[in-house]
Amino acid sequence: MSQHKHNIKDYLADEAIFYMRHHIQQAGDNEVFFVGKVNAKGVVEAVQVVARGNKMMVPAIIHMVHTGDAVIHNHPSGGLQPSNADAGIASELGNEAVAFYIVNNYVSDIYVVVEPQKPKQIVKLKAKRLQEFLGPQGPLASALENFEARPPQQHMLAQVAEAFNENKISIIEAGTGTGKTLAYLLPAIEWSVRNRERAVVATGTINLQEQLINKDIPLLRATLPLKFRAELVKGRTNYACKRKLQEIQSQPDLFSEFNQRQELNTIIDWAQKSPDGSKSDLGFLPAEAVWEKIQSESDTTLRTKCPFYNECFFYNARRRAASADVLIANHHLLFADLSVRGETGGSSEVAVLPKYQRIIFDEAHDIEEVASSYFGAATSYHAFLRVIHKLYRIKDAKQTGLLPYTMAKLQRRAGTVTRTLLDKFREQIDGICEPALVNFEHDLAELMERLFAWGASKRQNEYDEAKIRLTPALTRDRLWQEIITKHVSVFLKSLRDNVEA
Repeated sequence: MSQHKHNIKDYLADEAIFYMRHHIQQAGDNEVFFVGKVNAKGVVEAVQVVARGNKMMVPAIIHMVHTGDAVIHNHPSGGLQPSNADAGIASELGNEAVAFYIVNNYVSDIYVVVEPQKPKQIVKLKAKRLQEFLGPQGPLASALENFEARPPQQHMLAQVAEAFNENKISIIEAGTGTGKTLAYLLPAIEWSVRNRERAVVATGTINLQEQLINKDIPLLRATLPLKFRAELVKGRTNYACKRKLQEIQSQPDLFSEFNQRQELNTIIDWAQKSPDGSKSDLGFLPAEAVWEKIQSESDTTLRTKCPFYNECFFYNARRRAASADVLIANHHLLFADLSVRGETGGSSEVAVLPKYQRIIFDEAHDIEEVASSYFGAATSYHAFLRVIHKLYRIKDAKQTGLLPYTMAKLQRRAGTVTRTLLDKFREQIDGICEPALVNFEHDLAELMERLFAWGASKRQNEYDEAKIRLTPALTRDRLWQEIITKHVSVFLKSLRDNVEA
């Protein structure tokens, strides 16, 4: 980290200087954050405003920038010495290989806190050479008995290599017997080591993870001339917590059942010898009531204040993952990580996985459901009805819900509430609120009926779910306009009118 004043023209192009000067003046000479694109000479040529006068926006800014960018902000006081807050920002940006500058309001002086990164030279994969590794004369053929070269495997490897080289998405269907795992592991390992960009292989099943970790990766370690590190990443609750194990030993009465106490003692003995400390290393499936009391949890961790931090099973696993070239994880962990990073502006502090640049999905037919569970929102007609009925419902000729309850309670307290106020409440509830909810329920039923009919028309057959991809072309479709857009608009207007009433 550099902390010296420099010639501003060495870091900012004239156009960028004028742009920043103009926007700082428009902000009343208050603090403004910019993100700049750095050219091959290390000079910021183009900038844009990303935040004004609020360091609380920094996590969001960090999420927006890319390796090789520059973040610039002004100090309204004119002093360019980095504050404690600036030092924290610089640390975050430096970890992402992003430059950080401080300028004065007139953008005539600059303080370079983090130097710009030189453009990264990407080492492209040579697919033909990698294919030879899988060929009849390659190292794999020498290492395996009854080895048989598979043209589909080599073809798939070439497609994966092309996706890495061209930075594009590739969807590949591999039939049984293709040897798909080696076809994607070879390019992933080569790319990660040569370019120092970590790759994640996300799978849907434990069986495939075990195959990768216990069979395919050891085979490649033994035959590839390239040294690499691969780690299986597990969820936090898969690991035992040493602090909890120590504390629980002083509370023998915590488990009333003999079997549970006996199981706990077995786990305590195992934890003293286990290098891994994860449930899968235990050798048996512990009772849920036992394991949940000794598992590692984000809500209860003491982090660096824990006396067992340096020997913590979970943090040791996280350190190993942070030094790995390739990570093996399940779909849930990967999407959990993407979700957390999205909510926290990409913060590595709370991320589930170490930072990665490439993803390979195996068993990808499962990812729709998993991704939807993290990024989707679900509702139903009955969910809406439950909300309405909490407020008002007629059941068996009897009014129920919060509104009738409130009115009844007010009537019981007639002696302490003025007649005028009581009549006003009755008028509001009986005359406006309850009819509005009845109308709302009617409009909702009509809308849901139309939605259901439209969705059913999109099914392949009567037994399938209606899975509909909402694209611009679909929303321009005549049926969408007539059935959905029109009636949703009517429904929303009805809802708005009823709420305002």
